[in-house]
Amino acid sequence: MKAYLAHTENALRLLSRNKTALFFTYLFPLFFFFMFAALSGGAMHPGDMLRVISVVLTLGVLGSGLLGAGITMVQEREENILRRFKVTPSGALPILLAALTSGLVAYLPLFAVIVGLTHSWLHVPLPPRLLEVMIFSAIGLVAFRGIGLLIACVVRSTQESSAVVNIVYMPMLMLSGAMLPLNFLPPALQTVTAFLPSYYLFSGMQSMLLTDEGLRHNALETFALLVTAVVTTFLALRLFRWDRDDVIAGRAKWWIVAGLTPFFAVGLTKLNRQARIEEARMQARAEHRNSNFIVDNVRIFVGDGRVIERGRVLVRRGRIAEVSDSTTGALPLEAEVINGAGKTLLPGLIDMHVHLGASGFADAGGDEKDPEAVRLMDYLYCGVTAVRSVGDMLDRSLALRAKVESGRVLGAELFVYGPMFTAEGGHGTEYLKYMPDTVRPKMREEMLRIPKDPAEAEAMVAGLQRSGADGVKAILQGDFGHIHFVRLDRPIYEAVARASHANRLPLATHTNTVQDVEDAIAAGSDSIEHGALTDRLPPADLTAMHDKNLAYDPTMSVVGLLRDNPMTTASALLQEIIPADRLKTLGQGASNRQPFPRGQEYFDNAAANLLAAWHAGVPLIAGSDAGNPSIIHGPTVQRELALWVEAGVPAPVALQAATYQAAKVLRADHRIGLIARDHEATFLLVDGDPTTDIHALERIAVLSYKGEIVERPSLLKAAKEM
Repeated sequence: MKAYLAHTENALRLLSRNKTALFFTYLFPLFFFFMFAALSGGAMHPGDMLRVISVVLTLGVLGSGLLGAGITMVQEREENILRRFKVTPSGALPILLAALTSGLVAYLPLFAVIVGLTHSWLHVPLPPRLLEVMIFSAIGLVAFRGIGLLIACVVRSTQESSAVVNIVYMPMLMLSGAMLPLNFLPPALQTVTAFLPSYYLFSGMQSMLLTDEGLRHNALETFALLVTAVVTTFLALRLFRWDRDDVIAGRAKWWIVAGLTPFFAVGLTKLNRQARIEEARMQARAEHRNSNFIVDNVRIFVGDGRVIERGRVLVRRGRIAEVSDSTTGALPLEAEVINGAGKTLLPGLIDMHVHLGASGFADAGGDEKDPEAVRLMDYLYCGVTAVRSVGDMLDRSLALRAKVESGRVLGAELFVYGPMFTAEGGHGTEYLKYMPDTVRPKMREEMLRIPKDPAEAEAMVAGLQRSGADGVKAILQGDFGHIHFVRLDRPIYEAVARASHANRLPLATHTNTVQDVEDAIAAGSDSIEHGALTDRLPPADLTAMHDKNLAYDPTMSVVGLLRDNPMTTASALLQEIIPADRLKTLGQGASNRQPFPRGQEYFDNAAANLLAAWHAGVPLIAGSDAGNPSIIHGPTVQRELALWVEAGVPAPVALQAATYQAAKVLRADHRIGLIARDHEATFLLVDGDPTTDIHALERIAVLSYKGEIVERPSLLKAAKEM
């Protein structure tokens, strides 16, 4: 131990005199820090600055590790410094360990300076995983110091050391992702990055700084860095040379490759180039969601019915930091300003009733590999920032929800309600007959739950809770016009409702008649879907819905299909997301469609029930039932709310149903659905005033999603590539 401490003290003293080592340990990273801080906008873009920290710390690790250790020890050998210790009994190990320690001791001040400047000078909040970032980068420093020491042991001179170090250093730097994003590289080089420790060093620090993923998420990379440190130090010990005249074979340089063996093994598990590109996109998305900006001089529809005629909204790191009803006072210097004059800011729209598995077209749809993901992208493009899926395939929906949550897919947030609880021969089962025999069993398993008795129903609901579903959908419907359906037994339905409450899962109930609605009210459903189409709802039922705070979702869009002219292709947003040739077929399909018997009567009942529910104070939510014929995923809420306004519902009431009230039913009103402090910065800036002109919802000027200003045209481009 005494020898190790003495060598460490000596190594630090020599390091303080080594201009090359000091330059690459401190000055080189700091130069890039100030340059990147200026280019990124500094305090205005905290996410960019967190990436800058990753870049600068990577430069520090590579510089101290490869250029520092890789050249310094050769210089000490050529200056006969190492020869003086040859006669000591301690051997070479303390010298190598001291070189690792001295580099670490020298690196930690750089870490503190970079983080400290970012926080104190640029006012970027300290990341929650800061300690783990420090530990991870320290492990990386030791690993790269080990690589540098191994290089020093197998080269003959300082000149050769400089050449070999640069041969290793430059690819490590340029292919790490710190200098160039991974997707900018040719495919062959993208594959090479999978075998480079610098790539994992940089991406690991980024994931901890930007996406709140810690050492546990980067366990494989951390372990590989530790193994690299041990392997390279062991090899350096076996190849250590005290004197510059000690002979070393030229083939000894191949031991450098052997020192990187741990990352060759890691690379074999990471050869999925697309997965690594997606990971890089997620980190880039996290950067964008950490920006600061202000929407100033804007009308604000808060979401709960309040309107601020002229105010400002401050966003910091993806959340609303301040909502003001005044535009006076100095604007924060660390935030970009968006002028909202003549525009209205409102929460992102929420469609509470969609079927992502169906396209809405008569044919099977496009040739996308992941059509449900494309539909979520179309929703987001149209300002619908969240959707509630009611009865899609469970596994696919949960997997898609995870992709959206992680940032792999930039699309509307997905809430998964389902599969559908129904009876054998009940509504929902008819879709199976259109499926090929090979997929019908899987579709039945994923889309439907057909319990035989109340006990089985309760067990099925509990299974959905364990699977991670956000809610439950049950169908109470018998015959519909000339179409025969078997109605779910009331005791089984009541068991579904009890189990939903017990498992803290909200229940959405599909109804068709007054009796269906009354059964749903009695069971305590959280929302009524469609209502009563065959008749008008009695005042007593509306009073009960109000008293129980039971939400009403009239789905006027799908009820409109029952009329002669159910669909319009005039929507500008629809024309932007759907190719003209497909829109043309949609219009033809609508015009050739035969009207449903009593269709106009059912639509009139739905409109009257909606108005009556509003007058009775029933909580209203907006769902389109998209995926049904001619209801295309995208501007669905705009279409739905336009029908509400045509029916006589005031536009502000309709807007509240598609924002705050919907978020309450989803049990997410603590973070979405409101323009309020500490809520996610998910909102629209539209031209005009949708509280007086509901069609203003189609005129989207700015879309913020979790604090990211979305480049909407890029969504269309990405959707075409899927």
